[in-house]
Amino acid sequence: LRFKLLHPIDAGTTTNNNPRSGAGDDLWTIATIGDGEHGLGYMWYFSTTGDPGEVISYLYGPENPSRYSNSAVESLLAEAFVESDPTVRADLILGAEELAQTDLASFPLWWGQSATAFLDGWTIDTDTPFVYTNPWPALLTRSE
Repeated sequence: LRFKLLHPIDAGTTTNNNPRSGAGDDLWTIATIGDGEHGLGYMWYFSTTGDPGEVISYLYGPENPSRYSNSAVESLLAEAFVESDPTVRADLILGAEELAQTDLASFPLWWGQSATAFLDGWTIDTDTPFVYTNPWPALLTRSE
């Protein structure tokens, strides 16, 4: 599978370094996405734990799929994961995110949304997006 980039990507990358294409060719094979050498990665992730550090550790931690590396970001994340004060922990996570953003470490193209419906007369009295990572049937209550 090959695709053509309509516009060059201006984030320190080039569009002509595919070993399977000629010099100056804007065609990449899908196999080069995420190989850590061509400046473009693809990933999909859905948070499952409710931990505010889960997604950021996946995106920017030591085993991240884009092979992004920044010692300052990694240091802030390491501090955040041992911090017990939730306010301090949030500040560390947000600091890591801000640093990674300056590197254009990730660029979300789509953000999924989902909805759940219950039969009339039933509800879950919570507003957390992580309700289904818990034994959620125990949270069901009769609505009036």
